[in-house]
Amino acid sequence: MTSNVLMKISIACILIIATSFFAIYLTHYMQGFVTYVSIEKLTSPPPCYFNLTEEDISKYPIIGEIIEKIEKENRTYFGKEVSSKEGIEIYEYMLERINETEENCGICFFYKDHYYRFRLGAT
Repeated sequence: MTSNVLMKISIACILIIATSFFAIYLTHYMQGFVTYVSIEKLTSPPPCYFNLTEEDISKYPIIGEIIEKIEKENRTYFGKEVSSKEGIEIYEYMLERINETEENCGICFFYKDHYYRFRLGAT
């Protein structure tokens, strides 16, 4: 009985250590990628979205810059290269915001009378 418990604890420790090494490896591996944050202006309302606020824009000004570029140049899409760390941070924040809607339909938001779709890409 005791040996089963020790074996389970040992396996759990090995998994935690392996996961930690994988996370460290992934962090270093991602630094070699070029990351793009892109926003697409939608022509119709998406099935789910969240309301982007000025607080969101002040937290991640790159989002505001991209939206401004889309609106000023009458574009439907614009993307910008960012560091992988910044791109992942913005993506995780936007994912957290859309998850508040309890829907799974991509990362879409509403800001100043328009609907947009957010995407993160890496090459």
